[in-house]
Amino acid sequence: MQYYRKTSVREQARERDRQRRAEGPQGPFGRGPSGPSGPRPPRGPGSSRPNGGKRPRKRRVRVKKRFYFFVAAFLLVLGLIGFGIASLARAVFAGYYVVDYGMIESTNKVSALLLRDEMVVRSEGYGTVQYVAADLQDVQAGDAVLDFYSSGYTKDIQTELSQVNARIEQQQQNTLYAALESIVDQELERYQDQIEQKTQQIRQALAGEGDLLQLYQELKSLMESKQAYLEQTATAQADTTLTQLYATRSQLLSRIQGWRSAYTAPMDGRVSYSFDGFEAYLTTEVLDLLSAQNVRELLRNEDPEQPAELRSQQNLYRIVDADHWYAIILTTDTNWTIGVGETCALYFEGYEDRTFQATVNAMSGSQTELMVVLEMNEDIGPLINARKLTAVIGGRVEGMRVPLSAVSVSGEQQGVYLYETGEFVPVRVIGHDSKYALVMPVEDGALQKDMRIRK
Repeated sequence: MQYYRKTSVREQARERDRQRRAEGPQGPFGRGPSGPSGPRPPRGPGSSRPNGGKRPRKRRVRVKKRFYFFVAAFLLVLGLIGFGIASLARAVFAGYYVVDYGMIESTNKVSALLLRDEMVVRSEGYGTVQYVAADLQDVQAGDAVLDFYSSGYTKDIQTELSQVNARIEQQQQNTLYAALESIVDQELERYQDQIEQKTQQIRQALAGEGDLLQLYQELKSLMESKQAYLEQTATAQADTTLTQLYATRSQLLSRIQGWRSAYTAPMDGRVSYSFDGFEAYLTTEVLDLLSAQNVRELLRNEDPEQPAELRSQQNLYRIVDADHWYAIILTTDTNWTIGVGETCALYFEGYEDRTFQATVNAMSGSQTELMVVLEMNEDIGPLINARKLTAVIGGRVEGMRVPLSAVSVSGEQQGVYLYETGEFVPVRVIGHDSKYALVMPVEDGALQKDMRIRK
């Protein structure tokens, strides 16, 4: 038995080189005269191989399990990428979109005119006003608001009347004390105590602690009651000086009464003595007659001319329904997406601390100039005397979402085309951004989630 020593591949290569050098260029297995490029003669059955004629043993490589794991993960990633690319390609080249639900947040700044549910009270001619109700005071129908004194009345007459009343009061006291020195008149003392208390309350009201107008009216009533009581006493009636003073006062009161007209609230509401000249043009009676052009002209006009029939009248006060008012805005149909009867939130620049909930009352005008009437049913607050403002309207809008490019116009109606049938479905755009539009079908159920529409 012959044993062979295990040799490396490098040693086998060296052995072959030694054999070729030993045989020379013209050996039995030489390349011939053509050199190294000539054909090698086949090895015969008796020819020998290096290392005893056995082929060198190849080195085995062991593959670990994690190699297969990495290969599987790599193939899975490739598959997911391929699936995503295929889905994208189908969406791009299929020619349709799938309707889904979405939400858009947007804001819109517009110019606004405020129109209040109010009644303006005017007088025939001009005169002097004495206020009874305070500005911005809530009143009920029939409550006293002010006294109006027509032309001819001057404050000098009122001053003269006050002086006569003071002289009457002093003379009454002098006469009564002289005739009834030993008698204590409890009724008169009661009046006097009440007058002193009311006078003290007026001093406190002047310091900001009470309703000054109301206290003044109560003091005036007490003094008149006291004077009426004194006039009923026999001693006071017999006094010649008092008789003359009573006659003078009656004359003054008669003259004043001829000039005076008492005005009361024609309805429940809030009193305002401020006017801006637009009261004749922005009333609830003309709300249905206003157009976008009218509103645009009123927004530009700073000092509207009063109608001829009102030029001879004096504005006295307004009674405002503080819980019912309107805002009229101008916009375009591309920027406005809220339909009649729907609601939106808004606030006004300069009054950012107050947010109101508005309902779309009406819409009119063209696509490029749309007039929208917003109705509010909550306290108007500090806007009771405001007229021209910038409204900021916005909030979250939810609906069926489609690409903006899929919304078409047929005639004057916006809509989308169904992919399968080609049917045109009228929709109303309730919100949009640069890529998508939120729509609602004009007919309920005509467009639903997961429907396919044409691009």
